[in-house]
Amino acid sequence: MSQDYGARTPDLEWSHRSAAGGADDLEWVDARIDPNRRPFLQQETPDGRRFSHIPYPLFMPPVMAQSAANAQASGQATMAEGLLLLYARAEWLIHSRNWMWSPLSPVPRLLAYMVEAFGIEQELHRDDPEVLSRLAGMLPTWHPSRGTVDRAREVLECTGDDDQARHVAFAQRDGERPVNPSLCDEVMACRSASFWASRQDDEATPHYRIENGFLKFQPSAGDSFVLRREDVLLEWREKSILPRQLVRLLPAWTVVRLVIVSKK
Repeated sequence: MSQDYGARTPDLEWSHRSAAGGADDLEWVDARIDPNRRPFLQQETPDGRRFSHIPYPLFMPPVMAQSAANAQASGQATMAEGLLLLYARAEWLIHSRNWMWSPLSPVPRLLAYMVEAFGIEQELHRDDPEVLSRLAGMLPTWHPSRGTVDRAREVLECTGDDDQARHVAFAQRDGERPVNPSLCDEVMACRSASFWASRQDDEATPHYRIENGFLKFQPSAGDSFVLRREDVLLEWREKSILPRQLVRLLPAWTVVRLVIVSKK
C-alpha cells in the first residue's frame, strides 16, 4: 500500500477508531467484492478510510463471485456484500483481540470490567472511554504499589476529577510524626478512648469549640493529638465535594481524620 498510516497497523488503527466511537455504523467497512484481495487491510478512499476483512467471495464458485462483483459495480445489492457488512465488526474484533485489554481496547466496556476488578469503581471512571484508557494504562504500575496515599491520589487525578483533587491534601509524615500538619482544624469524631490515648501527646488537653457547625478540639498551639502512621489527614474545604471515591482506594485499615478548612 502506498498510503502513509504512520506507525499504526490496521488492527491498532481500527481499535483506536472503534474505542473513540468511529466504528458504530458500517461506513468504515470496505465491502467491495474482490476474491483476490488480501484480508485485514486499511485503505483511503474518496469516502474516507475503509477496512477490509476476509474476502468471503473467495469461497464462492468463480462464476458466482464474478456475477456478484458485476452486480455490485452496477449498483445492485448482493448477498455477498451483505455478508461482508454483517460480519465486519466480528471479524475485526477477533483480529484485534490483542488490544482487548489495552488502553486502546475496541470495546471500552471491557476496560470497565477490568479496572473495577482492580478496585476502581464506576463512580470514578464514569464509563468514560478516555478515562478508562488512562486507568488501564496505569494499572500495571499502580496496582502492585496500591494502598498508599500518593498512589490513591494518582488514580483520582487520572480520572480528570480536578475539582476533587484540588481540595484534597494529606499530611506528610516523617517517620512516626507528621511534618507541619494542619491539625488545629480537625473535626472531633466519635472514637474509642483508647484511640485518642494512643495519639495523645503527654499532658495534651483538648480545646473544644464549635466553628461553623463543626466541633473542633485540637489546640491551636502546643500539645496535640498527633497522627500515627496509619492515619490519613484529609483536608476538606467547605462547599466542596468530599472525595469518597479516593477514601475507598485506601487500605481497609486506614484511619481517615477530617480537617475542615474555611473556603477562601
